[in-house]
Amino acid sequence: VFSTLHTNDASTSISRLVDLGVERFLISSTLIGAMAQRLVRKICTKCITERTLSNEEAASLRLTVPAGRRIKVKEGQGCHDCRGTGYLGRCGIFEILPSDESIKHLIIEGRDAPEIKREAVKNGMRTLRQSALRKLAEGMTTFEEVVRVTGEALAAVVGFLQPVALDHRAHGAVEDEQALLEQGGKFGGTVGLHHDCLLYTSPSPR
Repeated sequence: VFSTLHTNDASTSISRLVDLGVERFLISSTLIGAMAQRLVRKICTKCITERTLSNEEAASLRLTVPAGRRIKVKEGQGCHDCRGTGYLGRCGIFEILPSDESIKHLIIEGRDAPEIKREAVKNGMRTLRQSALRKLAEGMTTFEEVVRVTGEALAAVVGFLQPVALDHRAHGAVEDEQALLEQGGKFGGTVGLHHDCLLYTSPSPR
């Protein structure tokens, strides 16, 4: 059975079910997983251009940048096709929380949503913000759109996600690594990883 709830993220759906009167032992025994999803606007491919993030913008995403480097991202200049907005179409970002044994244990114990989210992230869950960062890294959406759509998502995880240097592979092997490296080369930069999200860096302008 699939159902929808109005919550900010996947872990909060468990608290919402409790608020609706569902017993925790029932949630633990029957819930397979929860998924949060949102839409971000896609950059118009007819007027796409490149820019670098300022240090302040990188800091707002909790990204640490190696000395002498800058993060290259894409944005739309605005054209006839996108009616001057720089955006055309939308794509989804997703946060999927599987109800594994550790999550079931926390539900039974009555732990709150932030604790459940911390455990899920430790087990490898990609948050909405991380999913949006991947879209940013792939050149599909903009810095402004990541902040607009996932602003509160960062507030929910800021307590337990530490900044990661862009050139450090925090989680080891990357999915389809060769394809991602080729994509990084296409942007003319090196590839770094932030919580399983690829970002491209270029030398700072002199």
